[in-house]
Amino acid sequence: MITPALAGENEDVRLMIEGLCSRQAGIREKAEASLARLTSSQIDELLAILRIESTRIMKRMGFWFAVAAIPMVFGPAWLTFGEGGGLPVPARLILFIAFIGGYMTLFAKLVAKPRLQNALTHCAINVRDARMIGPLISRTNVSLGDTQQSVNKIAMRIYRQDAPVLVDSKTLISALDAIEPDEEIDLTNAERFQLRMLLHSSNSALVLGLMKVLVKVGGNTDLPILRSLAKGSHSARNHPDVQQAASEALEKVTARLNTEQMPDTLLRASQPFTPPKTLLRAATPAPNENSAELLRPTQEIDTPVLPVTVETTFSEETQTLRH
Repeated sequence: MITPALAGENEDVRLMIEGLCSRQAGIREKAEASLARLTSSQIDELLAILRIESTRIMKRMGFWFAVAAIPMVFGPAWLTFGEGGGLPVPARLILFIAFIGGYMTLFAKLVAKPRLQNALTHCAINVRDARMIGPLISRTNVSLGDTQQSVNKIAMRIYRQDAPVLVDSKTLISALDAIEPDEEIDLTNAERFQLRMLLHSSNSALVLGLMKVLVKVGGNTDLPILRSLAKGSHSARNHPDVQQAASEALEKVTARLNTEQMPDTLLRASQPFTPPKTLLRAATPAPNENSAELLRPTQEIDTPVLPVTVETTFSEETQTLRH
């Protein structure tokens, strides 16, 4: 079952996923019909569920192996070499089978949740939308090869449906080829990491399809693997078209990153500006004008004459009296 926290606020999406997990064919058929009629907002809700559950299963697996490491290692050892070694062989065999059976059952029920994972993977594959590229990438494992077909058969017998599991390379390539040039793609950090891992694949068609995604969303952390492919490493060693595509993708991603960083960069002069110490003069001097002379008014200005009072000293007055 899907918890309300996982399903968010869209009840229809939650019911659809629970229907896909059902063992009853009629309920699954109704869920399939709902899957084909998802609206854009419901696809966004489904995308959130896919990503939340991917994070949760990693946390569950980490906790499980941390807790179950001791019984996994020491349980069989005790049965074989410890006190359990004194038991009859049939008893030891029964205990060992019970241990393994109980462990796998609890792991599937509490951690792997194969029916839920299968339903979510089924949704990611069948919703033809560029927003599903990230979940598809995170659920792709090309290293299994033919082993995945055997896993599918075993899981179908146990759970009466396909394995939870993983997306094969052909499915992912088909989804990558369907991406339109104007469609936007958004990847989480975990999905970007898985994309970089898949670029080490020897499948040239898969690598070419993934580089189409990097041209749209590639960042600084994706440049090393592009440089490696552009130099002829990995699948580019035997496929010149991959090497050429990597060179073009590297150029486009670098140019886009430089363009995105420009608004955050202040432009400065290449050399510091030093103001000149000379005074500015008119570009065209007036006719018959000497620039070295000070300008004077062309007409005399009548200034008022102030009365001057003549003061005489005592010696001057004495001389006047003598005469």
